[in-house]
Amino acid sequence: MTALTLLPSTGTRSLRIREIAMSDTRAFARYMTDIEYQRFLAVRYPNEYAVHQFITRAVARQDRKGRVTWHLAAEGRHSRTVHGDGFIIFHEKNVAEIGWGVDPSVWNHGYGTEIAHALAAIAIERLNARNVWCKVKAENLSSIRVAEKCGMQRDRIVNAGRGPAARAERIFIYTLAAQDYFDAPY
Repeated sequence: MTALTLLPSTGTRSLRIREIAMSDTRAFARYMTDIEYQRFLAVRYPNEYAVHQFITRAVARQDRKGRVTWHLAAEGRHSRTVHGDGFIIFHEKNVAEIGWGVDPSVWNHGYGTEIAHALAAIAIERLNARNVWCKVKAENLSSIRVAEKCGMQRDRIVNAGRGPAARAERIFIYTLAAQDYFDAPY
């Protein structure tokens, strides 16, 4: 992984993907506290204050040397309205986990695919990941389609849940090797 700390923004067909900022609190809270948005998430924010705390922690890490986590906002290229978010986390040296979320009010506009493509591109092209992966709950058919549209392949299935009272959930792990990313026809 390179020493790159602050990421420059990048554009997709419809979106501008950039590092999150404190000014994103209200926009993120608008959809991150929505039950529909939270349906497939492990970490749920109950209110705007919790979203504010998350953003505060993420922004505080943005200038750290040796950084391994990036949280991004996806806003309309022209409207500057936040439509979604994403993250890149390096759990080990050249292997990055990515994840994305889209405001339910704009589901089915292709924003999830644009965000996921951008996250993979940033991880591989700017941060030198040799492999990118994501986890998707088995019942989240939309995110499964997004992962597959980005060229990711299902690698394995794991069962989440710990302890005797935990409900086991099937989680699909999707992966994309840097070589496959560069060889993709899109």
